[in-house]
Amino acid sequence: MTHISMGMLSAILLLLKAIHNKKIHEKCDLLSYVRCSFVDMNLAIDLSLRCSWLVSHDQNSFFVTEKGSSIIEGFNNVELSKILLRDMLYTYALSCNPVWVYRVPKGRKEASLFMSLDEKRCFYEAGLLSEDIDEECISWWDCLSLEVRSDNNLRLLEIGRKAELLTLQYEKNRTGNQPDWRSFDTNLVGYDVLSILERDDLSKLLIEVKASSLPIEKAFMIITSHEWEVAIQSRNYVFHLWSLDGIPKLGVIRVDEIRPHIPQNIGKGEWKNAKIPFLVFRKLFSSPKVLENIPTKVLSK
Repeated sequence: MTHISMGMLSAILLLLKAIHNKKIHEKCDLLSYVRCSFVDMNLAIDLSLRCSWLVSHDQNSFFVTEKGSSIIEGFNNVELSKILLRDMLYTYALSCNPVWVYRVPKGRKEASLFMSLDEKRCFYEAGLLSEDIDEECISWWDCLSLEVRSDNNLRLLEIGRKAELLTLQYEKNRTGNQPDWRSFDTNLVGYDVLSILERDDLSKLLIEVKASSLPIEKAFMIITSHEWEVAIQSRNYVFHLWSLDGIPKLGVIRVDEIRPHIPQNIGKGEWKNAKIPFLVFRKLFSSPKVLENIPTKVLSK
């Protein structure tokens, strides 16, 4: 991935002005006209496309977007102002998802620890890592944090939905019956999927689905006190743990195997959520053969 830098931002500005003001649209003409000894203009074009400052329908002819035009209009013909830098960095953060962006909700210092030196310089130039904090700086970080949280929540929802679809297919293949996807209608019942024990045993089986796209060594699940209460009160209840790091792996975990890792209410204290690593159940994970019959669109969703 191309990281942003002050040189890259300056090159992008030259690129946008050449297209907008000089009406130079063809790639070969742009590379001849706009030259920066310190920046690969091909990378500048690629980054501009990813940030939607440029648009191209054939990867050969380029046009400035409305976002790109706002950058040109915000340039004072002398230097990249703090306001313009902040606008460009905001777009870069949300469009390119650099490694540090998901650390933003933990605080700007935590995010800066994962930035490259070039990225840090951009942020210092924009006054976003300065000790002299102004209201605009606070607003910038808070707005980005809200965007990242929202994006992260959406990503987690997508991972969860994929795992639930895998469980639905797995149970259908295992039992021959179509399970009931309860969590799609309500998340208040304390489990996600209602299935049966076996093909010849129609006893109800409650399934709570947990998933992670991280390696098993780093993955964890969150069990709510409500889910646990439903689990221990149910006759047949299991947890489906899906490891979605590469080829999907499933761990079918019984309530008694979870029990040693559940906290206890002591005194006036009452637990609400328990965080349990996948690693403690590592030996129970496998890639079930029945996954071979699951549609590719589900596995790659």
